Amino acid sequence: MFREAFDLLEAGEPDRAAGLLTEAIAAGGDAVGYQRLLLAEVYDELQREAEADAELTEALTWFDAGIAELTREELDTLYMVADGEQRGVDLAIGRLRARQALEMLPDELDEIAEQWLDEDESGPAVSSDAMDLLFWPRAEIAEAHRLWPEADLRTDADQVMIDLEVACRQLSEAGVSRVTLVPLTVARVRESGIEPTTEEAREAYLAEFAGKAGSIAWPPGRNDACWCGSAAKYKKCCGRPGLQ
Repeated sequence: MFREAFDLLEAGEPDRAAGLLTEAIAAGGDAVGYQRLLLAEVYDELQREAEADAELTEALTWFDAGIAELTREELDTLYMVADGEQRGVDLAIGRLRARQALEMLPDELDEIAEQWLDEDESGPAVSSDAMDLLFWPRAEIAEAHRLWPEADLRTDADQVMIDLEVACRQLSEAGVSRVTLVPLTVARVRESGIEPTTEEAREAYLAEFAGKAGSIAWPPGRNDACWCGSAAKYKKCCGRPGLQ
């Protein structure tokens, strides 16, 4: 059922996914918390913010109750990242995801769950390095294309932003610990006098402006303004699930 609901969401049928998940939650079982997490994503996609937050709150209550029912032995091994019991690990990770979505400050158990998320079948994530990415903000793309057509800039701003968001997610999944987006603007280019038409020029701009005012830590909070400059909340813009 969970896979079917996720596939419906990915296929652009959030209403059907919501119906399927609602039925599954009403039926009860040992996966209700995880189903509520996915239903919250579906409601976000449908722009039903209050219902999404309600599902996240219910999911967190479910995960907290599950953690409270762990035996002393299960709870102790949860803090041993190499040897934790799977039931406790799954509950801790689900709890972490609910708390992150609700923008709660991390606690000790969240930090342990983060360590588990860094583990996969082959061991730790491939990298913990930080990475800076240079990009043209949405409002700058058309003017930059007009001024420097030889730079071969893509002009579909919406798709450019989506592609950058997907790239950020892939970097995060690969283990990059911090992604920072560094905006390149027409004003900055004019001030420097170096036309942004070559890879060498873009690398020079990245080196010059990384860490300077205007750099954007990715991802923003789900209720914060989206990094792309659309003025929409991140969760309703580039933070939507299923982007590709």
